[in-house]
Amino acid sequence: MTMTFNEMKTSPHDWRYQLAGLFLALSILFASSHIYASEICFILFFLLCFLKLKFNFLLAFIGLSCLCLFIFFSIGSDRTLNEMVFVILLSSLPCLGISQYRVNIDSLVEGISLGLTISAIYGFLLLFVQIIFPGIAQNFEPCLYSAERTINSCGIPPYVIGDFSLQRLYGLASEPSTYGMTHVVLLSLLISNPRLNLSSGFVVMQIMSILATISITAIALLTMMFSIMSLRRTKLVLENKKTTKRKNFKTIIIIIAVSVILAVLIDGIVEALLNRTYGRIVDLFSGEDISAFMRSTATWLPALSFFSNGSISEVLFGVGVNQYLLFLEGFSTFTIVDGTLLEIRGQRGSILSILLGGFGLVTLVAFITMLFLIDRYRFSVVALCVFGFLFFHTTALSFSTLALIYVIGINGANISNVK
Repeated sequence: MTMTFNEMKTSPHDWRYQLAGLFLALSILFASSHIYASEICFILFFLLCFLKLKFNFLLAFIGLSCLCLFIFFSIGSDRTLNEMVFVILLSSLPCLGISQYRVNIDSLVEGISLGLTISAIYGFLLLFVQIIFPGIAQNFEPCLYSAERTINSCGIPPYVIGDFSLQRLYGLASEPSTYGMTHVVLLSLLISNPRLNLSSGFVVMQIMSILATISITAIALLTMMFSIMSLRRTKLVLENKKTTKRKNFKTIIIIIAVSVILAVLIDGIVEALLNRTYGRIVDLFSGEDISAFMRSTATWLPALSFFSNGSISEVLFGVGVNQYLLFLEGFSTFTIVDGTLLEIRGQRGSILSILLGGFGLVTLVAFITMLFLIDRYRFSVVALCVFGFLFFHTTALSFSTLALIYVIGINGANISNVK
């Protein structure tokens, strides 16, 4: 049992919303799938919840106004059908919010927790096979991502540090950072529900799986989540309060024991982990970390250049995603790493930067405004984690971006039910 609800009522239709919550979690996790797994999961979530969606007139007015202006200024442009459909959904879906009926919200949260549990267990099992039986690991991976992975395998090759191959946990996601950021966002949703009692084992499993990605971005987002919770004095509600401290102590002892055993049995793992974590942090502050440069300067310098030289229409409503990506391919940024000049082209870097270049400032501001309205101006932990995901993830036109709207919506409904 991963969690319980205080005074939770039962309903013969709970399974529908539990399944919807599972599909919502998978929609975010499957971002950038080449077989449209993210889109299929989101559509299933939407259909299962359709009868309980609540119309919001203010959000509809904002979305419709933005959409009308966007379509007017897009007349004569060569935007693709996919882009037009996506911007319509981006503008209209926020006005169709989740009903605040408690049983439905609790069932959705249960489904999300089930998705996190399945994802973490599969991620750990796959990581174990990759380490112990690397030759057969690819047989346990669903080929969902194609171009995101290696040409001859469905898996992600390990980091080779010296003579050591460092495997990272990514499970069902396209890459470790996507797995980590998705789990942070959804874990923040579960933790933010004051009526929800989480088991300590569930929380520890989620945190350990995020750490096992060895993704600096995901770990930074996780640190930000707990820091904000600490500043706002948000308490983590766990099951079996009388035995929580004892269980946590045992869990910590087990984690330490397993870590020591791995360090002793696997030669080179300590040096590899230090190189991947501590070494990258040092490079980050010394300005030599390539990943940090790609997510910051290489992402936002082209956006700044594009809008500095673009027309008013292009600044306000963009030029289309394909056209903006073509612009990125011809824009070069340079950095020096270990004394070598490195050129970077075509860096997408952020969902927000792609939405900005493809759909313009008006569309992006309207979308962010609607998200804050759904969040009830609270700047909640969930909303801030969602914006962290939007800032650091690169798959802009995936329906996982649309799924994040309902993550914030479920959190808002949770708080309303408590009040």
